[in-house]
Amino acid sequence: MSLGSALSVVGLPATVLLGSVGGCFALVSSGLIIASRKLEAKIKKHQEITTLAVANHDTISRLLSKALNNNAWLPTSLISFFPSSSRTTS
Repeated sequence: MSLGSALSVVGLPATVLLGSVGGCFALVSSGLIIASRKLEAKIKKHQEITTLAVANHDTISRLLSKALNNNAWLPTSLISFFPSSSRTTS
């Protein structure tokens, strides 16, 4: 057996093995990129929803506090949700 044929017998399986390992890493990398993009979109949506919820809560609290300070008529069931400390803030 010549040196060239011996190297091709050893080199061919090594090349196939290394090529398949590289292909697997490429697939895993692509999957992680897709998963990362999906998670980023979910995080952005969650932050937007949270920001809107906080803004709505602040608006409602401010309006109710203003109404309580102005002695406006409010149902007793609604007043019971707010402690006396929130009634004194404006």
